[in-house]
Amino acid sequence: MSNTLFQKIAEVSAAIGPLAADKRNQQQKYDYISADKILERAGREMADRGLVVIPAIVDEVIDSVPWKQGFRYDVRVDFEMTVADADGNNAAFMWFGRGSDYSVPDKAMYKAITSGHKYFLMKLFNVGVGNEDGEHETPPQNQA
Repeated sequence: MSNTLFQKIAEVSAAIGPLAADKRNQQQKYDYISADKILERAGREMADRGLVVIPAIVDEVIDSVPWKQGFRYDVRVDFEMTVADADGNNAAFMWFGRGSDYSVPDKAMYKAITSGHKYFLMKLFNVGVGNEDGEHETPPQNQA
């Protein structure tokens, strides 16, 4: 019996398993998984099973926000992410990415594309790392 597309996605998820953070945001003091790490690991496991993800940008929005002596550029990129296998099975998913930059809009655009692709793969394959989003932080205790 051949694997279905979703069985192959589940296999990739199991093969990737948990990943440790490999980068640190020094300014905001948190660790994260880099786009390079998730793309390399997911890409290898997907290739082993004949899976591909085809990202297609379907819309983009660029806003410029006054910021100190210039502008901050905020971008939202909407994707249709198609997951396909070598057997001709495919499924399309809507997704988006966001990016900001303080110098030029094209850097914000590339950040939005990179983050959108990275987080799509992380969510598709259930990849996480510790307490990345801070939702499990312990509130400060009252000191007497």
